[in-house]
Amino acid sequence: RKSQETSAAEEAAQREAEALDEKTEVLTHECLQLTESNKSLQQTVDKLRKEESELGKQEAALFGPYVIACQVAQQPISPILPQVGEYRDCSTQTEEATPVPQPIFLVNGVPMF
Repeated sequence: RKSQETSAAEEAAQREAEALDEKTEVLTHECLQLTESNKSLQQTVDKLRKEESELGKQEAALFGPYVIACQVAQQPISPILPQVGEYRDCSTQTEEATPVPQPIFLVNGVPMF
């Protein structure tokens, strides 16, 4: 009787081992698929990073001069350009602005100020 119970237990253990082997095989296959998928995704990520880097260089080339122009434009221009209605006498180095005489417009021969 013990031998029957033992053989039944052995058979059950054998079936369980076979089922575990099958599960292991399936999981191993899935793991290999995921590894391949991961490799493919990594290649895509690398490719996109390379493209991003290239686009960054192009963007810098396009916007670099624009940024510099903006920085120059934001600097105060009063030392460079005279105020409207003034002109600077370049022969003297004084910072005094000389008023520009107002133009005279003739309307039907009559001077208008």
